[in-house]
Amino acid sequence: MNWNDAMSYASGLSLGGHSGWRLPNKDELVGLYNSECKNLMNVRSVRYWSSTTTYNFSGERSGAWHVGFNLGDVLGSDKSSSYYYVCAVRDVQ
Repeated sequence: MNWNDAMSYASGLSLGGHSGWRLPNKDELVGLYNSECKNLMNVRSVRYWSSTTTYNFSGERSGAWHVGFNLGDVLGSDKSSSYYYVCAVRDVQ
């Protein structure tokens, strides 16, 4: 889904009796990729959106970072791109 839909989906998610889900920021998503915890999650070797935006050459925040869970690479794409997935996180209460 595109970035705006991913942000809405994560924030509206109710899973395991919990709300308060969100897209992780770029650093959190890289941390998940590098963590052994990813083996406990149902993640695929695809690219996942982060909540961290990027700037284009005009200085507009039209892009966002995404992380590949096959190689751990971090790239930016236009927020309208619909090639990426959602890995929602929530803060522990």
